Amino acid sequence: MRSAETVAALKERLADGAIHTVSSDHSCYDLSQKRERTDDVRFMPHGLPGVETRMPVTFTAMAPNSTVEDFVEVFSAGPARINAVPGKGTIAAGFDADLVIFDPAEEREVDGGALHMGTDFSPFEGKTLNGWPAVVVSAGRVVVDDGGFHDPGPVGRFVARNGFAAHHDALSVRKSPSVPATVSA
Repeated sequence: MRSAETVAALKERLADGAIHTVSSDHSCYDLSQKRERTDDVRFMPHGLPGVETRMPVTFTAMAPNSTVEDFVEVFSAGPARINAVPGKGTIAAGFDADLVIFDPAEEREVDGGALHMGTDFSPFEGKTLNGWPAVVVSAGRVVVDDGGFHDPGPVGRFVARNGFAAHHDALSVRKSPSVPATVSA
């Protein structure tokens, strides 16, 4: 969906630590809903489904030039630190037991119809990706394994925060940054 130059620049920024977090602007519309309103951009359902493919897409992009630790930093530790969320982003005593166990070598071709995002397509349809989640643990309870979802019931709790972490404390380059480059939209 982006030019090859932009994709290459984003991959480079992921690898050198200039990108500190990866998220998804997940928008769960199926194709019929997206095609329903094509006459007026103000009413078109914007966004794409991506929450389920975010992890393997990012891992596949980072894998050639990064470590698993770099990946964890972008996906967990960094976002928790940047957003000043206590008890998240680290495996340690006193932290929430929210974990994703994945096999970095597992390759799978994306089939939008087989995903669990509540939509019938994926913008990554047909692409081969690595690093799919195998087990998901939330608050110490297994909620996904062997491809199945196990609803543990409500497990969340309100986490009070005092705003965002100080910018200079939250953002640190993991490696020596590359020379800044212009990225076209």
